[in-house]
Amino acid sequence: MSTLFPRIENEDDFEAYRHDGDVWRPVMAAITQRHGLVGECTLFEQGSCVLFGVGREIVVKLFEPGFMAHFETERRVMPHLDAALPVASPHLMAADQLEGWGYLVMTRCPGQPMNQVWDALPTDDQMYIVEQIGELAAAVHALPVGELTSLPPPWATFWARQMEGMAARHAEQGLPAPMLAALQALIRSTPFPETRPVLLHTELTSLNLLVDRAPGGRWRLSGVVDFEPCMVGLAEYDLVAPVLFVCLGDRALFRRFLRAYGYAPGDLNDPLVRRLMCHTVLHRYSNLGYFWGRQSSAVLPSDLGALMARFFPL
Repeated sequence: MSTLFPRIENEDDFEAYRHDGDVWRPVMAAITQRHGLVGECTLFEQGSCVLFGVGREIVVKLFEPGFMAHFETERRVMPHLDAALPVASPHLMAADQLEGWGYLVMTRCPGQPMNQVWDALPTDDQMYIVEQIGELAAAVHALPVGELTSLPPPWATFWARQMEGMAARHAEQGLPAPMLAALQALIRSTPFPETRPVLLHTELTSLNLLVDRAPGGRWRLSGVVDFEPCMVGLAEYDLVAPVLFVCLGDRALFRRFLRAYGYAPGDLNDPLVRRLMCHTVLHRYSNLGYFWGRQSSAVLPSDLGALMARFFPL
């Protein structure tokens, strides 16, 4: 029986405790003592896991017993990326368990979550950062996958499951039947090129991308975090998150991101848009109504072409 951790039986319990720093103090005291960590423990407000900063240089991330697969994925991916990217990623210092919970001790990346400053940034800085995000995605995809090939879930299994359950998932979210039919037709008629599987971050969003101000005053991408959702699969699946959560329907940002990733001008065409739309619909966190609401106050269009033109404005 746990003596350090709160009793958590469901998601409501977790949400009730997640932002209560006092609940986690005994846990952090045990972890910092075990690893000789020195510094004030500060609970982070953002993130789906419980995260603590220890001093200015270290982060401790806690994983519930039911999410140990996520713990294992992040534990394996972090060393694979160490010093291999154009921006900082956390260096894994320790991975261990305590009373059935997993935890990772890692270095803290410079900068702050991009969502905290993005809307106030000058357009030129936004364009520069989007270019850096494209270069970051390309760098991740260029790495040899190596032993990470075995990361769950296997891509073929995942893709088949997403295809099979697509209509039911989106119908449950309230998508009208005509739009569902159009999406199913799009998926059936869209060919995907044969490419090598690559490591996918899958959530290159403004929450997981860090920025800071360069000495000259320009804002820049400074780090990338949160590798628990990583998997191995088709590269274009990884482009959905930055396109929908960073570019937000802005044509100039969208095109700058794709060019920085490596697409030639002639590649920015309808077949690419169709593939990106398929990856969007089949993404494990897909919710078209939510995606649309981030970009527009208008009602979700009933026409698939209008939806695609808004999400992917070539």
